[in-house]
Amino acid sequence: MSTTLILGGTARSARRYAAALLPAGSPVTVVFPGEPMTDQYPDEWTTVRADDLTRTILRGRTPVLIDSLETWVSGLLDHYDAWSGDEARLATVREAIAEFGALWMHAPYDSVALSREVGLTAIPEDDRNRRLRDVLEEVNATVSVISKRTHLIVAGRALDLSDSVRID
Repeated sequence: MSTTLILGGTARSARRYAAALLPAGSPVTVVFPGEPMTDQYPDEWTTVRADDLTRTILRGRTPVLIDSLETWVSGLLDHYDAWSGDEARLATVREAIAEFGALWMHAPYDSVALSREVGLTAIPEDDRNRRLRDVLEEVNATVSVISKRTHLIVAGRALDLSDSVRID
């Protein structure tokens, strides 16, 4: 099965691009860690609001589109009250990320995840948004390394980064 991480782009263009990567005419489960945006995807696709990506993917039994990793990371920081940067709480967040990564590496169905590319944005001045940026940057790097494909959407173009040099 194939896994693809899509970074950047406007939400609408990234969603359109992601949808085009999944099998046409097949059932797809769209997983929203936040509020579902059902008008963005074909009516025949199943939309699910879920904070536990790992179990939701396993239960879906169809190709999966995750919209978005940023919302998921924000939810993890909320759930584990890790916004302050407490290392023990951040370790729990990282355990959840590692669990997701283990599944993503061996995803049982074609899977696409959307995320914001934080490396192209200014560093936030407030602690809360800086924490989100830092953890999301870790998640994006981790998911990129274990995805079969990584695409960056910029200036209305999709750049395939899959064979690019990885920087640790």
